[in-house]
This record gives sequence, C-alpha cells and structure tokens, in this order.
Amino acid sequence: MQSNISIVTQFSESDRAEFISFLKQKNRRGDAKNIALFKLLSKGARKGLDQRLYGQDNKNALHALNKRLHDNLIDFLATKSFARETSEEMEILKYLLVSRIFYEQGLPRQARKLVRKAESLSKQHDLFAILNEVYHTRIQYAHMHPEDLLEDILEASNQNLIHLQKEQQLNAAYAKLKALLKEGHYHSINQIAETVLEEFHLSTASGFTYKSLWQFMNLLSSAASVKRDYYSFSPMLLEIYGMVVTKSQSESKHLYYHMEILHLMAVNYFRNKEFQKSMEFVVALEACMDLQQGTFKRRFQEKLTLIKALNLQYSGKALQALEVLSHNPTGSLDLVLAKVMSLFHLERYREAYQVVRKCNHSNKWYEKKMGLLWVLKKEIMELLLLMELDKPDLVFNQLERFQKNFRKKIHKLDEGRLGPFIKLIAWYYEHPQDVTKDEFKVRVEKSFTWKASKAEDIFVMSFYAWLKSKMEARPLYGTTLELVDR
Repeated sequence: MQSNISIVTQFSESDRAEFISFLKQKNRRGDAKNIALFKLLSKGARKGLDQRLYGQDNKNALHALNKRLHDNLIDFLATKSFARETSEEMEILKYLLVSRIFYEQGLPRQARKLVRKAESLSKQHDLFAILNEVYHTRIQYAHMHPEDLLEDILEASNQNLIHLQKEQQLNAAYAKLKALLKEGHYHSINQIAETVLEEFHLSTASGFTYKSLWQFMNLLSSAASVKRDYYSFSPMLLEIYGMVVTKSQSESKHLYYHMEILHLMAVNYFRNKEFQKSMEFVVALEACMDLQQGTFKRRFQEKLTLIKALNLQYSGKALQALEVLSHNPTGSLDLVLAKVMSLFHLERYREAYQVVRKCNHSNKWYEKKMGLLWVLKKEIMELLLLMELDKPDLVFNQLERFQKNFRKKIHKLDEGRLGPFIKLIAWYYEHPQDVTKDEFKVRVEKSFTWKASKAEDIFVMSFYAWLKSKMEARPLYGTTLELVDR
C-alpha cells in the first residue's frame, strides 16, 4: 500500500484526471473498484479502506485490488514516459526492431534499408549505445550482403565502441562527482571536478557530448543550490557553457538538452543577480518552445514561467511578475511560493497569506517532494506574513513549531545565519518600538557574517531586507531592490 501512496501523492490534478480516464478504458467490469481506491488514496485516506470499499473487513480483496492498482500505475507512467520520450530514439529503435523481424522473415533487402537508416540517425544524434546494437545487427547478418565489406562494418563498430566507452567514463565521472557532493566531502567544486576527471582519464578536451555537458552543468547547478553559492560555482559553469557554444551546430538535433542548458544558464545569471543576462537566456529558451512541433513545451513551461517571473520581480517589475505567475495551470509549488513572495513584496499580505495557506500538506510531505530549503522558505514566509497581519497567537505557535522541527535540520544544513534571524524577528515582534534604535542595529550587525554583496545569496538578502525595512522604516520592495542591486 505504501508504494502506491508514494506514487499517488506525486500526481498533479491533471495526472489524476488522466489516470482515471486510463483506468476507465482498461476496466472491463462496471463494478471495478480500482478507481474508488485511487480516489481514496489521492484524498489522503489510509485506514479502513476495505470497509469503505467492500462494506466489511476484507484484507485479502484489498491486497489484490492494491496490487492491480500498482500494476496500472506502472503501465500508466510508462505510457506517459514513452509519449514524452525523444522521438528520435523511439524512431531509431522502431527501425532496428523491424529490420531484425525482416531478417528473420528472409527479407534482407528491406531489412538492410531500415538498419542503415537506423545507423544514420544514431550517428546524427550521438546515440552510441543504440548504434552499438545497430552494428551488432549488421555484423550478424553481414553474410546476406556481399556488397558490404565486413572489414568496414567491424572498423565502424570498433570506432563506435571507443565513443561508447568514453560516454561510460563520463557517466562514471558524473556519478562519482554526484556521490562526493552528496556526502559533502569537498571545499572547492573546481578542484574536485578536476580530480574526478583525472581519475577517469578525462579532460575538458575529451569530446563531451551534449548530454554529458548538460549532466555536468546540472550537477554544478545542484551543488550551487545546496551550498547557496552560485557565485563560486559560476566560473566552471561558464567554462563548460563555452564548450556548448562550440557545438552550436548540434542544437537542433539535441533540442531537449539545449533547452535544459539554456535554463541552467538563466538560473545561474539570476542567482548571481545579473538579471539582463538571465533574461537573454529566458528569451532564447522561449524561442525554443515551439520548435519540433512543441515537443518539449509542456515539460519546460513551469521552468520558463518561474525564472521569467523571478527576473521581473527583482528587476523592479513586481506587477508584471505577478501577472506571469497568475497563469499557473500546472499547480507548481515553486510557482505558488514565488507568487507568495511577489504579493509579499507588494505588501499585499492578506492575499499572500491566503495563497500560502493553500499549502495544506504536512511539512514532512513537502520536504520529501520539494526539499528542505523549499520548506524553510515557506515557513519563514508564513511567519513574516503572520507578523504583518498581527496574529500574535499564530506567530508564537509558528515560532515554537519552527524551533522544534527545524533547529537540528538547520544545523545540518550549515546555515548559521537562519537561527539568529529567527531570534531577531521574534524580538522585533515583541518590541516593535525599539527596532529603529541604534542598539538594535548594532545587535543585528553582530548577529551575522555577511559575504560580499556579489556572492551573497539573493533569497537570503530578500529575507534580511524585510528586517532592514523595519529598521529603517522604509517600504519593503524598494529596500529589497536596493539591497540586491548593491
């Protein structure tokens, strides 16, 4: 049951509607209870499911129903995944499969035409693993084609094996880097990346594929997010992007990875507070949305909306940002939090609080789905909104819950400034008349160790800006923009 619960809780509203339609098409019996079970699990029901479904205790029937629902969930997700899969790979595999069927049926001429087409497309898209299967097929049936020299096929196969081995080395290096970053055993990402590349006999001149370049850029971006330090990670990210630019002729045949890279660069420049450069990549990403019949438009819509809105928000265009965020058909939690922040900056506190209150799952659920940093941002936003709305009972309850649930996690997160920040805003709430006094300003200065303004995290600045606006008795949004623009 727990496995199905974990899957179902990841579904969006549109996913749920699609899955119910999927079940209706598969159900042969009118009294099938799989849809009823799915709806119960989606609504959070966990106990007494057999009673609610069968009107009596029937654990065996519930277990069998749950197993069938699990199989249907796997079928549904696999079908959706195949539908989203890059059309090139599916097309090539189709050609290869049918070519083998033709060989088995004694139709070598038709088979050769398809296998050569699969070979050409595999080369065009750097699909070395599939190309290996193509050459395996060509070698196996080479005796049916005396017009093709076996030596040429073997040579091409050996060259492809070199490319495949290099790709495997890159994947291994990527996995090693990811493991080391997860363990936190590093000081300099540049140093550890160079060490790992050397371990696997690779270098920046090793002929990275588009996919490998994206993997490394994504890894660097993830590490930067965890450390809240895009400034230190940016030089290596830019170096790798320079390698991407040299492969510009590959953009059309690697559209998915190209779009991922454009998004990573937009995020990198935004987090480094270079909003104009970030928007240049946003515009480039937007231009790609309708290419190849809009194959990847749905997959990138949420990412595009978020980074576009954030750039507008921190460029002094909060109303435009809010307009962008108001069109959120995906129900994305990142977009919800961005909307709360936009309303907060505009001092529309009651509206912002109504939005954040719609996040009614447990923090444990949100942490599993979105990560600890997202939960911390949500909790701090809610706390500040309660203070602005002057709801003392809820403020003190929130403060107590925050200290109880997140104190140890904050320590593990290595964010030493969050604890003092919570204490300072709690003190302000109890002594608002003293917040503009010099004594409080001195206390604030002693509580934090700040990075250089270029290196400081933009979201850390945003939360501090709220406190600074109280200390200086100035509007929040203007204070935020001034602080970020230093």
